[in-house]
Amino acid sequence: MKKLVFGLVFVGFLSCTDEDSPNAYRYEVFKALDRGEYDTVIQLLENEDKYQKAFSFQELNINLAAAYIGKAGYDISSIINDVLDSDIEGDAFKVFSQAISKKASGSSLIYLNKAVEKYSKILDNVSCEDLDTLSQLQKDACFLKGLVETAKGTTSFVLVLEENPEQRTETIENWLNGVYICSEYDINGNNVPDDLEATACALEYANTGNCYVYNSSLSFDDVEFNKEGKIYSYTLLTIDINPDAQCQSSNPNTFYKLISDTDVVITDGYCDTAFESCTKPDGVSCFPCPVIDNDSHLTVGDTVVDAINNGIDAVLTVIPDYQDSDVEENLREFKEEICLVAPSDCICDGIPCSDAFHVQTASVLEITQKALANYLMY
Repeated sequence: MKKLVFGLVFVGFLSCTDEDSPNAYRYEVFKALDRGEYDTVIQLLENEDKYQKAFSFQELNINLAAAYIGKAGYDISSIINDVLDSDIEGDAFKVFSQAISKKASGSSLIYLNKAVEKYSKILDNVSCEDLDTLSQLQKDACFLKGLVETAKGTTSFVLVLEENPEQRTETIENWLNGVYICSEYDINGNNVPDDLEATACALEYANTGNCYVYNSSLSFDDVEFNKEGKIYSYTLLTIDINPDAQCQSSNPNTFYKLISDTDVVITDGYCDTAFESCTKPDGVSCFPCPVIDNDSHLTVGDTVVDAINNGIDAVLTVIPDYQDSDVEENLREFKEEICLVAPSDCICDGIPCSDAFHVQTASVLEITQKALANYLMY
């Protein structure tokens, strides 16, 4: 696997005497990439003509993708290792999410998205399913793009679960390990972390216009954010989860989620409507802060559902060439784990899944936002 991942980057790492030769420019890029100087690589390959011309179109995009992955705090080997380390029956996706939570942020999501764009350029609109049409390098790009999309989708999922960076890893650990009934994380005493209930509610509300959380109240407001003159309009969903009679807490746990049309907005940290940072959301002057990329907000549909579906499918399509059954098995288990909670909320070969057997035998398995909501409550 390392031969595949790194060979494309370091081929041409040659000694050279002419400082103005293409080989010298290539050497400078490779050296910066090896040192982790990702901003330098991006600056040279995105903006400097002489460095761009030192590479073929495909090499240029392979190295730019590697730089953006590095800027996101990842590398291909670490993503593969995180997939392999998730080999825990029934909790594979939770374990993978826990690993991702240590790196997840709005900026890492944006950089992973840019890496995906670079791999897509190499594919030149050829589907990863067209194995007879793809060149070997394009098959490599499918594999790498699929891994990065899976990391991107899981990063988004982690962000929508917990917008507070300081609590992100703890929230995922509570999801994985469970919480004590009536603790500060489960004040309605139903053995489900309140954060997860709030996220599931937002996903359900975005799809159906309604949601239910035990011993809670919901309210709705309109809110507009303004970034450099562009307006972003949302429904602010406020979820107050109240203490159960058996619990000793006196104050509700309050959560805020941003909804755009029929989708949940990805957020990271807190800000006011002018995107100035604030410390504690109150639904009046401080809110979960939308993640904006290329003048558009990112949503669960775009960056979780589509990314995980497409990313895993791309890897599964080309992975027989790499003979790594553990990666294949664990990635497939991510989607199965989500879908087995409520099979009919997933899509098996183009139709709603009928049962667990259908989920586990479908050639193409697709998760949905509703499936994610049910999975969080399981």
